[in-house]
Amino acid sequence: MDKVVILMMMANQLKQLAKDYNLFIFSATQVNAAGMNMDDLPFMDEKTIRGAKSIADKADVGYGMQRVSDKAWNAMLPGFNAAVREGILSPDIFDNRPTHVLDIYKMRRGRYKMVRIWMRLHLGTGERKDLFITTSENQPINEPIDLFSSNGERVIKI
Repeated sequence: MDKVVILMMMANQLKQLAKDYNLFIFSATQVNAAGMNMDDLPFMDEKTIRGAKSIADKADVGYGMQRVSDKAWNAMLPGFNAAVREGILSPDIFDNRPTHVLDIYKMRRGRYKMVRIWMRLHLGTGERKDLFITTSENQPINEPIDLFSSNGERVIKI
């Protein structure tokens, strides 16, 4: 049997088990070459998944995380400086620089999608501190980060 067919069958069966037994199932998959280009910090969406796209179709939440390199952070600074001057972002982002960015491209029952959560992540302890949120185009959003509290979903556009 084709590997893609097997993956699709597994995804369908896992989704049905989650519905039947009211379970939360979390799984991860590899990224392709488009998801590995960290210095440019592209927005990671379903196109960065390696292998069967049916997995992304079945998922209720889809996101990718990547490290924020010094090169990428320096490229973002002019826009973030302007947001600090306008009062959209706190000035402490310069003292507490993000180490990682979480790109949420799908949130079936959540409030946001197509957003980036900029965070400090300690890989040794797993501690995470969300710092600020932007659109997929890196435009800062002046709202608290509260992704899992709403029943409605909205797309943030600039």
